[in-house]
Amino acid sequence: MKRAMAKRSKHKVKSVNGEFHVTLIKINNRHVKKIILNIVFLLIGIIQINAQQYPLYTNSIFNNFGVNPAFAGSEDCIDFRAGYRLQWLGFEGHPNTAYINGHGKIKPKVLNRRDWFMGVGGRIVSDEAGPFSTLRMELAWSIHVKLGKYVYGSFGIFAGVTQSRFSLDGFDDPVVNGSQASILVPTITPGLLIYGRSFFIGFSMQDVVQKNIPNVGLETNISTHYILKASKNFNISRRSDILPSIILRMVKGAPVGYDINVMYVFDKKYQLGVAYRNQTAVAALIKITIFRSFTLGYSYDYIINNIKFGTSGSHEIVIGFNTCDLNEGPTRCAAFN
Repeated sequence: MKRAMAKRSKHKVKSVNGEFHVTLIKINNRHVKKIILNIVFLLIGIIQINAQQYPLYTNSIFNNFGVNPAFAGSEDCIDFRAGYRLQWLGFEGHPNTAYINGHGKIKPKVLNRRDWFMGVGGRIVSDEAGPFSTLRMELAWSIHVKLGKYVYGSFGIFAGVTQSRFSLDGFDDPVVNGSQASILVPTITPGLLIYGRSFFIGFSMQDVVQKNIPNVGLETNISTHYILKASKNFNISRRSDILPSIILRMVKGAPVGYDINVMYVFDKKYQLGVAYRNQTAVAALIKITIFRSFTLGYSYDYIINNIKFGTSGSHEIVIGFNTCDLNEGPTRCAAFN
């Protein structure tokens, strides 16, 4: 009997703390190719997407609203952020993420209230990894209640839709090339936040409405991702601050992930720091403020787990614009900037 020759091509797809591989096999026998293609599509449904449906960020300390809707309106200005992340460069089909978001406060005087106010905003996130891609479009609303002289508590919610797509392109065989599946699902992400002059602690539940999505005859489980994030600004001199923060990520069926960040802040304009992601990467971060209203942040992840020999690391950039003056209001500490 003749043996069919196989050629393998690996696509890496990120998970909460690691990664898994989807291996596509090209075989000369057309009938076997169809079987393999069916298996690939079946895997989409079998995999309990413990593989992360929600993107991973190193610069999330520069993009608080992007991960928690309760931040909408937490500043006395309009704030916009846009970012792009290239993850695990060197791997074919490496993950990449692009996003843009913005939010603002509905002033208390508009509501004729002094002890509470509201915020609104929205976000668009595009995430790709190998043959998988998602496009998330959501609006945000939040309410903030005064708890103390400089302390507020808030509740917010993202609501919108996410399109998930699986596509095979770039193959010579027409049976495989161009094969795809696409689904559109509603998304709801609530968040809680307590914040003051120099601290915050927030909790969000990404995709709280879990759904079993019919896909190629099977069902794909959309899991809820829980994110806890906290930061405290420590003033060490008239012009210098230390800003530590921690992020915990939890999803059913996967170990708890965490990031620990420490930033040095000089003159409220320049930030330099390091980060550690549990047994996965160490990172260097930098952020500068230009012309009072523009910010530019960059991070580089050096991979320390078993995939480090196949990648040159990860790069992430974030650009921000807000209408706040640097010396305005009690919330203009580095934790919110």
